[in-house]
Amino acid sequence: MLTSPILIGIQMQIRSLVRNRLSLLLLLLIPVVFFGVIDLTSADRDLRFKIASISGETYITVAERSHNIAFMAVALCGFLVSFYALSLVQKNRASYQRLLLCGYRSLDLVLSLVATQAIVTILIALYVTLLTRVFFPPEYFWGTFWGLSLTGFVYGAYGSFVGSLIEGHLEGILMIVLLANIDAGWLQNPVFYAGAENQVIVRYLPAFYPSQVTMIQAFSAHSAVQQSLFSLGYGMIFIGLALLLFRLKLRPLSMGN
Repeated sequence: MLTSPILIGIQMQIRSLVRNRLSLLLLLLIPVVFFGVIDLTSADRDLRFKIASISGETYITVAERSHNIAFMAVALCGFLVSFYALSLVQKNRASYQRLLLCGYRSLDLVLSLVATQAIVTILIALYVTLLTRVFFPPEYFWGTFWGLSLTGFVYGAYGSFVGSLIEGHLEGILMIVLLANIDAGWLQNPVFYAGAENQVIVRYLPAFYPSQVTMIQAFSAHSAVQQSLFSLGYGMIFIGLALLLFRLKLRPLSMGN
């Protein structure tokens, strides 16, 4: 069946991730450590900020601790999913070549890669959302999960693009750290954005719309449909470029498949 090689590809990639137990341990510990530090260092005062993608002068007032936890949840999903996406593409490159020689089609490998990244994104977003509830109750739990999933989708697609473009693991990590740290880890903070110069630059960065979805769903009853669509579009651009490069690099050994 068509789905059989795809399922085998998914199984192979998930096993490669599970085999690295230290990586899994860090995946579980990093959000706990970050949230714990934020909880210990954040003040109890209220924080008033405006969500940039909502028209009009709509301000939201929440506890500073809750704001910081939600913002860090976005940054964590961006970092973690992009790193795993990079590893999936780079570390399994030799396995992909062997599967092609065994008769697999490049399309099968592409679909298995997309499916595996979707599974990883959902699991990481769900884990981070559940941890978030330990520190504050989001207005909409599943809406917050959706926003974090979109962050993972966009940055996972970016990680795949970097992995398909660059063969060196260190260079790939540096490219991810550079963008994720500036974007999801700094500029998308609603408090910083309010006083930032050249806000249009911030709006064109990958994490803008996913972070907006997360903040809207975590702290308000406003709709986030438009922001969700822009997030999906941004992610599709990255994933399209990533898969195009991925298939082009496999083509020489694919025998025309």
